[in-house]
Amino acid sequence: MTQETLIQALKTMPHAPGVYRMVDASGQDLYIGKAKNLAKRISHYTQVARLPQRLQRMVKKVSEVKIVVTETELEALLLEASLIQQAQPPYNILLKGQPFSYLILTDHAFPRLMQHRFPPSNAHRLGIFLSQAPLRALMECLQRAFLLRTCSDFVFSHRSRPCLQFHLGRCSAPCVKQEARESYPEVVEQALRFAHGSTTKLHQELTQQMKKLSQDQLYLQARVIRDRLLALPHHTMRVFHGDAIAWVYQNGTHCIQWMGFRQGHTIGAEVFFFPNTSPKEITELLYGFFCHFYEKIQPPSILLLNHPFQDEEDIKTLLRHRFASKTHPFSLHFIVPKRGEKAKKIRLAEDNAKEALKRHFASSHEHIASWQAACTYLGFSPMPQRIEIIDNSHHQGDSAVSVIVVVSQEGFLKQAYRTFSMSPQELDSHDSRDDYAMMRRVIQRRFGKKKSDLYPDVLVIDGGKGQFSSVQSALKERGISLDVVAIAKGERGADHLYHLDASHTLKALELPHHHPVLHFFQRLRDEAHRFAIHTHRQKKRRRMVASKPKKQPT
Repeated sequence: MTQETLIQALKTMPHAPGVYRMVDASGQDLYIGKAKNLAKRISHYTQVARLPQRLQRMVKKVSEVKIVVTETELEALLLEASLIQQAQPPYNILLKGQPFSYLILTDHAFPRLMQHRFPPSNAHRLGIFLSQAPLRALMECLQRAFLLRTCSDFVFSHRSRPCLQFHLGRCSAPCVKQEARESYPEVVEQALRFAHGSTTKLHQELTQQMKKLSQDQLYLQARVIRDRLLALPHHTMRVFHGDAIAWVYQNGTHCIQWMGFRQGHTIGAEVFFFPNTSPKEITELLYGFFCHFYEKIQPPSILLLNHPFQDEEDIKTLLRHRFASKTHPFSLHFIVPKRGEKAKKIRLAEDNAKEALKRHFASSHEHIASWQAACTYLGFSPMPQRIEIIDNSHHQGDSAVSVIVVVSQEGFLKQAYRTFSMSPQELDSHDSRDDYAMMRRVIQRRFGKKKSDLYPDVLVIDGGKGQFSSVQSALKERGISLDVVAIAKGERGADHLYHLDASHTLKALELPHHHPVLHFFQRLRDEAHRFAIHTHRQKKRRRMVASKPKKQPT
């Protein structure tokens, strides 16, 4: 992404807090950052000369800027930390060490309450904290209300009598007391519900339990429940734990925004666009979205929606069948909140969907303008409707592949992308490193059948005069006449375009580096390059797995 493209992206960047992700052509995160004002923060990257050398190198690799709008700067900070921990982007320095603290319950027969900076994956996380004060307040509340142990596993297994925490009324001493051992799992379950925000129902259940114990004249046990009830209202953590899914429609395009919340904090966001659709198709789109998005990832028990839809019961049945078991029952609730904390979450997801759709349309308009400018500049008439880009990828001839990327005035048509595996035996030179032979062969395979309405109007290839001649020769052998554009590095390292002029003479167009026509073809070339590398790596990985020797039975 060039400096000019960043300037164009700023036109649709919101003046709101959030997280931005600098992504390269292969889709990998280069840098993740937070901002109190996204538009102002991104504008700093347009002043390349003022950036450190590290970020100057990063800007040259950026192909796209993705954003997630949050309610506050604190939410942006927490989401940034979560995304950096997952992606480990190469140009980030801060936050890789995870500066936050967690309050967790360990995976143990009698779970231990403790704070941890790097909690294990099997631990129950009760919250993420920026400072020690709120963490210690909640920890003390849980100790006094639920009498959870805080001692180490070694101390727990070697106790012979209750420690001081028991005499202070902050632990039930499951290490030595049998009655505490029996009730401990129930107490842990109540503590988890309390920490995840289910306080109203828990309060009602404890009140009924206390009354029953009193009626049975078990006053000491009833006093424990009473003390627990007295501790709960003053330290209630009302946090949302679930997913918010909002959709908006405009000008023939649906946009579905997913946002995940755990312990009240945003853990991630994804956006999906469905062009050329009508408002009546939203039920079908949502059904497909739920089926595919939650195919392998189990959804939380609560899904927030900005509007109700018809197939809610069918989705519940499908997901219940997919994830429920005898040992792990699964329940799912669709909620369309009107007020309160849940309403804020779904409004945030809906606002992100509107921003994403706004930026999507701005990008589409820019794409159409660039398309028309490039075709007019090169003299294509009539205006082409379909362009295909060819690129090759291999590693010293190994796992060679050729790909074809398709683009129309609506954008890249990823469902029409094609891949061709290349072996030395099917090439004229019997050498998978021969780029000219690979170009000829991919043309032969792409246009080997009789002419179809899906043939492109223009071919773009990544290469110079040699690749251009190979493609033209292969097309001529099949009696196919197409406009061909080649993009390659020139003598001074700048990209040049090769194209046949009106007299069918090959011309090298040396456009300025900021020329919009050059930018258009660079973007097409970069997408083909990304897809070729991705396909090559997948093929190489499959070959390595297939060739791995199996262990011999002993």
